[in-house]
Amino acid sequence: MTGGFAFEWCLHALHVTAQGSVAALLLMPAARFWESRRPALASALLAVAFLKFLLPPMLPAPSGIFSFFAAVPAGGVRVTGVVLAVAAVLHAAGIVFVLFRLAREHAAIAGIWRRASESAAAPLYPLFEARCREAGTDRAPELRVSREIGVPFAWGVFRPAILVPEALCAALSEDALSLLLAHEAAHARRRDPARNVFESTVAALWWFNPVFGGLIRRRRALREERCDADVVKLLPGRARDYAQALVEAASVAFPVRTPGVASPATTTAEELARRLRRIARPERVRRSAGLEAAACLAAAALLIPGVRPGAAPRSRPSGLVRPR
Repeated sequence: MTGGFAFEWCLHALHVTAQGSVAALLLMPAARFWESRRPALASALLAVAFLKFLLPPMLPAPSGIFSFFAAVPAGGVRVTGVVLAVAAVLHAAGIVFVLFRLAREHAAIAGIWRRASESAAAPLYPLFEARCREAGTDRAPELRVSREIGVPFAWGVFRPAILVPEALCAALSEDALSLLLAHEAAHARRRDPARNVFESTVAALWWFNPVFGGLIRRRRALREERCDADVVKLLPGRARDYAQALVEAASVAFPVRTPGVASPATTTAEELARRLRRIARPERVRRSAGLEAAACLAAAALLIPGVRPGAAPRSRPSGLVRPR
């Protein structure tokens, strides 16, 4: 790996993670404020922060807060070609390792799916299909029961399906299970499993950045809460029953490990408590497509454009110096 290539690699990685982290730290609190009032706006704001990590960090755009900064950060620390090469190799090795682990998790879930029982899921289908019809889904996702998992989850990029733990089938009534499956059907209808796979793949690029990890967790938690809202909306008068089903499922499911790529966003008692509060006291969602679009466009205009391309001004010492 030449010194020039290592310099460009580290420079772009540094700018992407720095600019993306700033955007995420600005937008995540705003999304948290709006998530109960305008969940679509909160989701869109988090999407803007996510998009920032996907775009080139140096765009010749005259707008945006990052366009006021030079392409090379100030710092006055000279970095040799060897150090840059080592940093680039470590970054690339981390990406390969995370992608390998992700592939193993997908292979593990595929194996669990093949070993899961279709016949054990047959008693669940009548109520499950009824819930799907109530949600406006013409065809219910495929359903299987497995003793190898601890939580129900939807998975699959092109054709989402649902896996149900055998322990839940034994511990919960069919009605309670149907409410939980309505939640998973909402994930399948929203194509959330495909989003999870895409996010996990992008997360491999920024495996060292805890801010990006927090952004992904917040996006997944919001998707859980939006699916909760779908269940409560589609099944009026069943909010209490649904909340009770979540509590019963948590008491059975939490002690059992599930492959990380398919684990739900709710992994702690605090997160479950927040979901239960939202279910018990849903706030009135005010819809204003114009306001949401304007807010998202403003956030994108301010945060998406990158820094000016080119070297830093002479009056400022550069933090990364291209090796000779």
